[in-house]
Amino acid sequence: MKTLRGTLNKKKFKCTVYAKDGTYLASRIYNSYTEEGALMQLEEWLEVHRPTNYDPDTIKVETL
Repeated sequence: MKTLRGTLNKKKFKCTVYAKDGTYLASRIYNSYTEEGALMQLEEWLEVHRPTNYDPDTIKVETL
């Protein structure tokens, strides 16, 4: 019997981070079951790679 690999029910989410003045800082693509899961992964990434002038209120999440 073959095993299935990959992300069966997961969706791709693109999380984009902007600065306080609205300029683009970074974007990451995550596989997750929900938008909240993608945001959790982004928060973990931000803890390590905290961009300067980062505004937590301007995170944009979209489904790919």
